[in-house]
Amino acid sequence: MALGNYSQAINNYNHVVSSKASDKKDVATAKMAECLLKMGQTSEAKDTYKQLIEKFPKSEYVPKARKLLQQI
Repeated sequence: MALGNYSQAINNYNHVVSSKASDKKDVATAKMAECLLKMGQTSEAKDTYKQLIEKFPKSEYVPKARKLLQQI
């Protein structure tokens, strides 16, 4: 993501989310939404932020996701 290769970053984050052993699924979901926003895919980013809120309601990323949902 830091290199601007958002498509590859999304693929990497998807691997984290689909991994049964990962405890970073909320982080990966938030980062995927961020990548989607940077790629101009607002609708997909909104859906991903909503998934974050639904699946990980106690995540530290939820307040930011809620705020961004109101802004986009």
